[in-house]
Amino acid sequence: MCAPTGRAAQRLQEIVGYQGLEASTIHRLLGYKGGRRDKATAAAAAAGDDAAEGVALEGGAERGLGGSGGADDVAADVDEELDLGSACTHNKHRPLPYDCVLLDEASMMDLPLAAALLNAIE
Repeated sequence: MCAPTGRAAQRLQEIVGYQGLEASTIHRLLGYKGGRRDKATAAAAAAGDDAAEGVALEGGAERGLGGSGGADDVAADVDEELDLGSACTHNKHRPLPYDCVLLDEASMMDLPLAAALLNAIE
């Protein structure tokens, strides 16, 4: 069970905690480490290279989509902005080890977080 905010996850835990179930934030469920990895590190991690796990993450500085690049550059920038999963332990290459994921308050998720969660579900 997971929720986008700590307070929502705490409330879930209060409701079902007595049944032996555990609730967490989506970030904790995915093993989010903060920031985004550079492309080489993300590719190595996706390939299962454990050495890539110790590499520092890039800062979360936002970039604008403007510039002199063409449509392909803009599309690549958008894909990179949505690639939150590259900074998570669980992603499309290392899916979550659960048969079922219960998500509370799904409407509170932003697009990168939703994409990361859906990619991590096998």
